[in-house]
Amino acid sequence: MTVEHGRVEITEALSQIDNNKITTISKLNWGSSFDICPDANGIVRGKLKAHVNNQTVVNLGKEIAALTDDLKIEFEVTGYVNDDAVMTL
Repeated sequence: MTVEHGRVEITEALSQIDNNKITTISKLNWGSSFDICPDANGIVRGKLKAHVNNQTVVNLGKEIAALTDDLKIEFEVTGYVNDDAVMTL
């Protein structure tokens, strides 16, 4: 079973005095993928991932500066269930 979600947020600030502008775009995507049923030993395996991307652009007329952060995270998860399919610690 796989589930994925995403979100984009755009923030813009504009100076009323000199029309300088700062724009920030934030993107967040995350998801998970798990086996639907445990194996014969009661083990369920899955993967989780997240991707965060932030970009800030400063526009001061003819001068433009940009900063970008990009972070990707992926890891594997193992869960255990008993004979009643209840997760154990």
